[in-house]
Amino acid sequence: LHIGVNLRKTDKELIASIERLANSGENRFCFHFIKTHLDGYHQDYEYIPEVENENLKIHLYSDLEKTIRFFSTLDLLITVKLHIGITALSVGTCFVSYNGKEKTRSMLRSIDAGEYIYTQENLDNLLTFLQQLDKQKAATLYSFDKIKVLKQEASQHLQFVDSLFLKEHAE
Repeated sequence: LHIGVNLRKTDKELIASIERLANSGENRFCFHFIKTHLDGYHQDYEYIPEVENENLKIHLYSDLEKTIRFFSTLDLLITVKLHIGITALSVGTCFVSYNGKEKTRSMLRSIDAGEYIYTQENLDNLLTFLQQLDKQKAATLYSFDKIKVLKQEASQHLQFVDSLFLKEHAE
């Protein structure tokens, strides 16, 4: 299974658990640690392993299209960030939240995927989930029908904003 991972450096317990899984010799998982900030950007809180190996890879953001293609190759994404999760969803890759903000938790609950919200307090549940995960389960974690409805609603909101803008500038 190819699992994308975007965590803060402070998420040490989960990072250690992932690295143990990756280095267990089982070769069931390949974890791709993702850094979303460009080099030189003043933010430096995302964890990236010092060394890559067969089961620990690094994806450094440099180009949006390249990253979207990369997300489409993943079976699952574990992230602290909503925008990364939504980008993965746009190419059919499900995500789980680990120590995400309320907006991320709210979004997952809105698509009936609240069970995929994990925190430091239920880290063992996330690790159990990963151990039981297979490609088919990863692809069907939650309903893309619900996501389709949300996309249609969002599109209607954008059309409404466009109509307001056009109306304002027509006067």
